[in-house]
Amino acid sequence: MDSRRVRVVAAGDINLGRDVSRVIRERGADHPLSGVRDVMLDADLRIANLECVLTPPGREVPPSMFQMCAPWAFAEGVADLPIEVLFLANNHILDHGAQAARDTEEFCRSRSLLSVGFGASPALAKTPRVVEINGLRIGFLAYVEDFPLLRRKHSPGPAYLPADPRDAVMEVRRARETVDTLVVSLHGDLEFETMPSPWRVALSRDLADAGADLVLAHHPHVPQGLERRGRSLIAYSLGNFIFDVQTRRYMSEGSPYTGRSVLLQVELGAEGVVDWSLVPYEIDETHRPVVMSAERGQGLLDDIARWSDDLADPGKVMAAWQSACTRQLDLGIRWIIEAQQRGGRDEVLRVLEMFLYDGQRHVGRQIYDWLQAGLPVGGVS
Repeated sequence: MDSRRVRVVAAGDINLGRDVSRVIRERGADHPLSGVRDVMLDADLRIANLECVLTPPGREVPPSMFQMCAPWAFAEGVADLPIEVLFLANNHILDHGAQAARDTEEFCRSRSLLSVGFGASPALAKTPRVVEINGLRIGFLAYVEDFPLLRRKHSPGPAYLPADPRDAVMEVRRARETVDTLVVSLHGDLEFETMPSPWRVALSRDLADAGADLVLAHHPHVPQGLERRGRSLIAYSLGNFIFDVQTRRYMSEGSPYTGRSVLLQVELGAEGVVDWSLVPYEIDETHRPVVMSAERGQGLLDDIARWSDDLADPGKVMAAWQSACTRQLDLGIRWIIEAQQRGGRDEVLRVLEMFLYDGQRHVGRQIYDWLQAGLPVGGVS
């Protein structure tokens, strides 16, 4: 039996910009990870989604409506721990332009961190990154849905999820042939939903069957269920990790789970995922994750266990999706009305652009199908 093992801890979204930057300026770059440091260090490898860009001293950065940008110095805590693998294939990597994205990749390179899902060309962005630990070759791929705000004209850019899911399956299969075990990140789907959409469940399972031993998803900003599939494990969302939840109304009101999530501890081997466990945490008023007490954490673990069980029932997955589509339609109408009142035509167009990424296109398709079938929105006659 192959005895090579690597202990991995996987985390969710890291944003060091906005109010997190203020806290780091006051308390130091080590502060954001101080509440989970012991758990993070109890592993051979640490991985997370970097949901902001990092810029060197003296660089002027174009403004963005999201302002998810931080100086290199503010990421020293991440680099010093270290979190060795950072996924850059997400919908904010180009918020501040291509140069800021390149600067982020350069910071990772300068600190010997592995950046995944970004490159000078589409081919390079999709090139598997590989590390070898304890004799085990671990490969990494990362994909992001085609968000219009990513501005496809930019090169370098992130690794976009192919329009045809079968292409992603083939890319994963080819990557798996070159390593002992493979980790794939997917960034997309709807925000604030505790159940993944049916299309992402199907895609995640296909990627696992194609050779992805660990599938990690980001963007919902809340934790979701997990699913064992053969030698693989799918974590449908790891939620927020270091994030300014309390000071962002959009985030704090989006879901009661935006300020709570889990660290995923995984033991990887040549035979795939050998074992796994969850460590629940909550994000405090300084935007740092802090490990919960056993009593407080059990409630969240129970919720995740229930969501995980529901993944095995296609009817429950579809029912959750139908409810999500209805909520998204209500949200979209409200946003458009507010945009019209706030700034007129240009503001409405900006809001519509935000809605036109793949996850929302699936929502639009579902609502259209309901109406074509003579059903009300929600699909229940």
